[in-house]
Amino acid sequence: MSSPGASGLQTSSSGSGIDNRPPAPKNAELEMVVEGRSFLCRDGTIIGAESNFASEVFQHVHGLESRHALLGIEDGYWFILTPRNVKHPFRLDGTSLPRGQRRPLDRVRHHVEFDSLRLGLRLRPK
Repeated sequence: MSSPGASGLQTSSSGSGIDNRPPAPKNAELEMVVEGRSFLCRDGTIIGAESNFASEVFQHVHGLESRHALLGIEDGYWFILTPRNVKHPFRLDGTSLPRGQRRPLDRVRHHVEFDSLRLGLRLRPK
């Protein structure tokens, strides 16, 4: 379940209502870990079947659309955005991502899922 944090951003929470993950640092680097490999994300990174980013992983994922999600930075903080036309959105920390809305990556670690695909997102200071 998600609830607004002190900054008004959505924060993920465990079943106990407490999220023990530290907050994400401002101006952080975003690293994606998938199938034991790490990829450094940039503002505007596209996750999708036709993306140049981690293409050796994503081009083989059945049902992944060409532009399935966007990772970006606004005011020094990372977010993930699912385009409105995506039929089957990713799940972020166990919650389906809403289409057309930015979701802040406000913790140092996040988990993204799509069917059997599991991605780890790590935010660390530059």
